[in-house]
Amino acid sequence: MNRRPLLVLALLTLIGAALRLWGLDAAPPGLHPDEAANAYEAFCLRTTGAASDGRALPWVFPMHGRFWVEGSYVWLVALVQGLPLSLPVSTRLPAALAGVALVPATWCLARRLLTPRVAWVAAGLLAVEPLAVHYSRVGLRASLVPPAVAWALVLLLDPRGGRPAALWRGALAGVLAAFALWSYTPQRVWVPLLGLALLAAFWSRVKREPTRWALAGGLAALALVASLPWTLGGGGRARLDAVSLLALEGGGGAQLGAFVKGYALAFSPRALLSGSSSRGFWAEGVRPLLWVEAPLILLGVISLAARSVRRVGEAGPARARFLLLWLLLHPVPAALTVPAPNPLRSIGVLPLWALLGAEGARTALALAQRWRGRPARRGLGVALVVALLVNAGVAGARYGADFPRDERRAWFAGQSAALEGLLLAADQAGADVEVECAWVEAALVECAGRRWRPSTRQAARAHVTLHGRGHARWSALLGPERLIAHDASGREVYRRPVR
Repeated sequence: MNRRPLLVLALLTLIGAALRLWGLDAAPPGLHPDEAANAYEAFCLRTTGAASDGRALPWVFPMHGRFWVEGSYVWLVALVQGLPLSLPVSTRLPAALAGVALVPATWCLARRLLTPRVAWVAAGLLAVEPLAVHYSRVGLRASLVPPAVAWALVLLLDPRGGRPAALWRGALAGVLAAFALWSYTPQRVWVPLLGLALLAAFWSRVKREPTRWALAGGLAALALVASLPWTLGGGGRARLDAVSLLALEGGGGAQLGAFVKGYALAFSPRALLSGSSSRGFWAEGVRPLLWVEAPLILLGVISLAARSVRRVGEAGPARARFLLLWLLLHPVPAALTVPAPNPLRSIGVLPLWALLGAEGARTALALAQRWRGRPARRGLGVALVVALLVNAGVAGARYGADFPRDERRAWFAGQSAALEGLLLAADQAGADVEVECAWVEAALVECAGRRWRPSTRQAARAHVTLHGRGHARWSALLGPERLIAHDASGREVYRRPVR
């Protein structure tokens, strides 16, 4: 058995793990309020067995007093929150480990959908790509989607083994697809679309193994049907109304125009190669994709388009058609929401960029050999590796330099410092504190974890009560400019700016 491919994969996975786990508490600096809300609910679940509103062993959790969100990520955070880790690290660790798992999943996908020789290229691109690295360093439920979908595809497309093994792989693929579908609301659109793309591209394979495919699709469909009442008419409706394209005024024409615009912007250079601080937890100046990837992805798309229309054989055209359908469908979940483009809502595309880049590299090397022979192929290969390493190093340095300058992060830090001061003053006065805030802040979780018992009630805003000695009660309002607290008589007892 040739162990060299596995050793290369292990090395690339270690590189990916280092980029995702190193300095996890420092970059991005400070917890985003959505991350803090996950940590807060995980703390309540771990210490009381219930969500912050008192529901025991819940599958959905309140967030910021406005919405209800799926709870798969909160449960994972609760499992690691008791470890001796800082709050940012414990909150982001499930996302980081999910990102590490995506590296070997991309390697396996490349072997199934491209060729074994370029699998290491795809895994290497995924390991260092800024977009993939960043979404492994933020503690959000969307980060669980790419590895779940990628491993489901690997299992479903694996041709090895007899009937029992194939059925087990089909069942596990269905479970992973159901997990991805339930973990993040936009995936209730994306996972069915990806399933239709699979059927369209691999229909002949489906007809040969109908039970395996029906098992995988049936489990995913069951999860979808079970989730729709909550998504469309239950607790998930408030979040859906806040981001759905259907909430736009102007009727169907305006909504269709917004969809077309959002879909087209997903392929724009600004969305792929520039980035924007107003979309998907990104930082201004940090490029989502490496510039080395851009020509490789374009060449890969051209190569797949040519392969998809060939009539020689079946596997090559079917795989090419599936990858092209994946590319064309991936912006749909983000385009159905506002504002667009938002790469977080189309996060299922992450392994695809690496696959397209690997196909482009394979095509470029083949053209170089045809043009000038093996020396040209080797020279181009070395040049691509050097360019990738330099580009990844520059992007990493830019990532570490730009996020600390992000003004939003400074705002989060100011809010947390103000809350720390308030809770210290309340502790000295022996008072409970009810904080009314637009967003759950990291300081609430940190202080609650030390000596306070939190509870939350749902309203237009989040009302978090921190129970201390209980001899008095303060009411605090956290606004965009300052934090002000009053005692039961209405006397101001604390004031601090947050900017």
